[in-house]
Amino acid sequence: MARNPNDGVLTTQYADALQEEGQLVKAGAEYRRALGLDATLSDAWYGLGRVELDLGATGEALRCFRRALGLTPDRGTAHFNLGKAPFDLGEIDAALGHFRIAADGPDPGLRHKALGALACIVPGSPCADHLAVLQARRAWAELEVARKGPANPSIQRPEASVGKLRVGYCSRFFHARNWMKPVWGVINHHDRSAFEVHLFSDAKPPSAESGYQADPLDHVHNARGMSNADLASLVTRSGIDILVDLNGYSFQRRLGVFMRRPAPVIVGWFNMYATTGIDAFDYIIGDAAVIPTCEEQFYCERVLRVLGSYLAYSVPYPVPDVAPPPCLAPGYITFASLCSQYKIRTR
Repeated sequence: MARNPNDGVLTTQYADALQEEGQLVKAGAEYRRALGLDATLSDAWYGLGRVELDLGATGEALRCFRRALGLTPDRGTAHFNLGKAPFDLGEIDAALGHFRIAADGPDPGLRHKALGALACIVPGSPCADHLAVLQARRAWAELEVARKGPANPSIQRPEASVGKLRVGYCSRFFHARNWMKPVWGVINHHDRSAFEVHLFSDAKPPSAESGYQADPLDHVHNARGMSNADLASLVTRSGIDILVDLNGYSFQRRLGVFMRRPAPVIVGWFNMYATTGIDAFDYIIGDAAVIPTCEEQFYCERVLRVLGSYLAYSVPYPVPDVAPPPCLAPGYITFASLCSQYKIRTR
């Protein structure tokens, strides 16, 4: 750089190095300097788009990726990242289109990532029906299974506890009070004389603050940083009879644990919207409202319906009394949401 300060290609490579080290602001400045030297540098537009995306400047990231694709239309990585930007803005179908292009490219690693993104976000598309969700998730799951090899845990399962059923719950969100509200109502009320409860946590451990009523007979396992193979081995060594996933596609990386079938029965429950698309799952828990009988044909799992709601809300802390609805004053209803943009539709 000292010898060739006006070399746009070299400046772009320098910006790439800065970005790899996490120096995003400096990297962005160098990408812009490179484009000032040569506005036809596709790599600089692409790199600047990645920086803007990481900094949360989604609109600017869109502009940069589009400029990169204008110069190199077949660039699969640009399509993949261009899919991330409209997703952040709630434009699911636009995101799906770019992910599909990336998935159809020649790069097997990029195909895997793009299929994973499709499987994760496809339920949010207004144009995707249940069959589309099943097909997208099966496509990713089949590739994931092929990449990791057949499920064949080498560790012998311990003898089952006499009179007790070992139930394991996997979550990255045991520490999050609002997230776990629909779950603690079940876990806290397990009959410990009949069930042995195991919690496999990928983040901070569950606590009273998050709503967990600790029982001295429970087993809390720290799964942070463990590979899927190691966590599957831990589940097997713990002698789990029923393994329950509470993550769904919100922590997609951990679905590989269940593909290894480390327990005799695999169940998807909370946070699993539509089918998993993964043959290793034996059951999915729902109710008559969230999984009508006519939709069962689009599930690879056997659907188990509970009476009432499949969610077991528990709010173990003081809350104010319900106030009269504000609509009584103006005569109309005002809607509000704290959800991510992609969860909000206008039709």
